[in-house]
Amino acid sequence: MRKSLWSAIALALGAVLIGGSADAADLRPVYKATPAPPPPPIYSWTGFYAGVNVGGAWGRSDLNTSFTCPVSPCTYNVPENMAAVSAAGTGSLSSSGFVGGVQAGYNWQRGSAVFGVEADIDAFRLSASRSVRGPIPTIPVSTNTVTTGYETNWLATFRGRLGWTATPTLLAYATGGLALTDLQVSNAFTDDFALPAFSATTGSSATTQTKAGFAVGGGLEWAAWQVWSFKAEYLYVNFGSITTSANVTNPSFPTLAPNVLTTSGDLTARIARVGVNRRF
Repeated sequence: MRKSLWSAIALALGAVLIGGSADAADLRPVYKATPAPPPPPIYSWTGFYAGVNVGGAWGRSDLNTSFTCPVSPCTYNVPENMAAVSAAGTGSLSSSGFVGGVQAGYNWQRGSAVFGVEADIDAFRLSASRSVRGPIPTIPVSTNTVTTGYETNWLATFRGRLGWTATPTLLAYATGGLALTDLQVSNAFTDDFALPAFSATTGSSATTQTKAGFAVGGGLEWAAWQVWSFKAEYLYVNFGSITTSANVTNPSFPTLAPNVLTTSGDLTARIARVGVNRRF
């Protein structure tokens, strides 16, 4: 009986010890792993944007002039005299100026490729002129002055863009499309063959047209923040020529037909500009 008693006590003590160990285990703190933060969102170029730009432009115009007598007799009938005037009005003019304005566009992104459309309108102020004074070959005591020039004030382009993301936030792109500008070409002629009884021979003209051409170029655009980006861009624009014609007359000889001074001029320009865009 004594053995049975000690066995019962031992079993009771064992149950108490086991239960106490389980309770202690239940009271231990449980440490859970902190979940990793979600990865930052990948930048997307897809969407509408608008912004401003500013820069410089370097323009060139090739001018070709002819001085003719459509209906003889004219004040200037001698071929070598007309050839001298034509040469004086022919040549190239260059100028530089400010460019700046606004742009807007839309991009679509597929993987690393980005394609889109963009339109802009800028102030585009370029102008140049020259005056060439020379002798009248058959009248050595007299000289004439031929003045030619060009001018433009604004530029609009409508272009496609095709780019590749070097990094998610750095876009390199090529661009090209339609360009429009207001191109003016002007000319003038005068001579100093004005004696007391005669007037000088004079004439001038200017023609302005909205001229279509093309624009090609490329650039880099960097997304500094989620909705803001900065760009640096180069464009080359090329416009066809326009023509202006002046009737050159001498009031002292009203019965003579006018000479015609005709000048054709085109325009090309290189543009470097920087800009900022906001995405919506």
